[in-house]
Amino acid sequence: MHDGHVCPPFAVIGPPQIVHSEQTTVKILLATISIIALSTPSFAQTAPATLNSTRALVTDQRYADARPAAQALVAADATSAAAHDLLGQCLWRTEKPDADAAVKELTQAVTLDPQTASYQSDLGDAYMARFIIGLRDWVKDHPGDMVGSITSSVPGTLAGGTFGMGRMNPDLFSQQTDMVRSSAQMQPADWARLESGVKSALKAYNAALAVDQANKPALHGKGLASLMLGEWKDTVSAWKAGGVPAFDSFLWDIARNVTDAHGKGPESIDIWEMVSQAQPANPWAYWNLRALYDEFRHSDWKYGYYDAMRMLFANQISNESDAQKPSPKDALKGLKDVTDKHPEYAPAWRGTGMTLLVLKDKKGAAEAFAKAVAADPTDGYSFLMLGVGQLAGGNAQAAQASLAKAAKYRPEDATAWNALGAAAEKNEDLDGAEMYYQRAVELAPNWPDARFSLGSILLDRRKGAEALPHLQRYVELVPDAKNVKDVKKAIEQVKEILAKQNK
Repeated sequence: MHDGHVCPPFAVIGPPQIVHSEQTTVKILLATISIIALSTPSFAQTAPATLNSTRALVTDQRYADARPAAQALVAADATSAAAHDLLGQCLWRTEKPDADAAVKELTQAVTLDPQTASYQSDLGDAYMARFIIGLRDWVKDHPGDMVGSITSSVPGTLAGGTFGMGRMNPDLFSQQTDMVRSSAQMQPADWARLESGVKSALKAYNAALAVDQANKPALHGKGLASLMLGEWKDTVSAWKAGGVPAFDSFLWDIARNVTDAHGKGPESIDIWEMVSQAQPANPWAYWNLRALYDEFRHSDWKYGYYDAMRMLFANQISNESDAQKPSPKDALKGLKDVTDKHPEYAPAWRGTGMTLLVLKDKKGAAEAFAKAVAADPTDGYSFLMLGVGQLAGGNAQAAQASLAKAAKYRPEDATAWNALGAAAEKNEDLDGAEMYYQRAVELAPNWPDARFSLGSILLDRRKGAEALPHLQRYVELVPDAKNVKDVKKAIEQVKEILAKQNK
């Protein structure tokens, strides 16, 4: 069993990261040298593009590699709806997205096969991508102000999770361009042009849901499209059914501006409360909820909770001077007022745990997260943070039990599955660990930690050919990582063994 897949105890408020130690690298090399049976074909072998191989590239978010393969598939069979769908996805998810061409390809896919929900949902995504690109272009052409600031900084994926419209493209938001806020107003004609795309997206999402009413990407997309159109109740119902998508920061800024401008009311509160539950480390959720409660529900005792959480994240979201900004200690005091009066309110205990992490009180944080899950046995985030602390503290058995519940209640959270894999590995449950790491990679194919975890355990289990693509992807994703040199050595050794076996 290799070392190093241990999550640091409460290192950050957000989802825990996996630490790759030097011991892990040494273990990889030893495992490589000891490989006995590598029976599957060499990863280096090439094959003509097929639907399955191209779909695998798209699933791995390797759109630049998938695009020529998808183009070849369309050229070979113009009647293949699946080929048009794959090409359409690649066209707007690559580094230089072409949303217009993507809409054309995906329209062809749904024309050929209108009964596949994913094709309809992908078409909706492309329309929404075109809307966002158009909105960004308008902002660039009108420096100064709109209804608020929109920033398009390099996105954070919430630990590798999926993006907004089901699987929103990070490359759409990768330009280092900061938009300032002032007072320029979008003309009705400009908005009408952009709005038409949102309406087309909504039509496509509804078509997907008519085929499959539980299609999560379509529900995520419908919620966002409805938000842009001011249909707050539809946003709430769609996101309650499909879960709150892990938006890129640019998309959350759009949502914030829309709700600030038009949606202050019960539906807007519902939206942001869903966000705070799904993404407890999202500072803007608390900023907005504090403002909304201040205007609509100031007498509600939950105002104190959102105000305290706003204080916790003050350094990230406040323009006040350092002398005026509230501190984590202020947040802790506010949270204590809530837990003293409402000890049954799990989010307040969770917030207390998050605050104590910032204050480096690991023991107190663990106790707070334990109280959170006692108050709400479905609080997956608190189970995650509790399990990470137990794992770091050496109690792998308790950690695996906690992290299993984290994965149960946060089934689309790659960090929960990766941490569960680490606990299972510590407990020598290698079949389980491999399965959990695989799930983390499926959810977050571009998260280096998940790739490294899965590649390492496969190598340790003498499945070198299966390990290769994950270790190679790890090197591609973090070429400057401290252990890359040793990982590359391991890769070359596996290739040599495979080459000898294939002679």
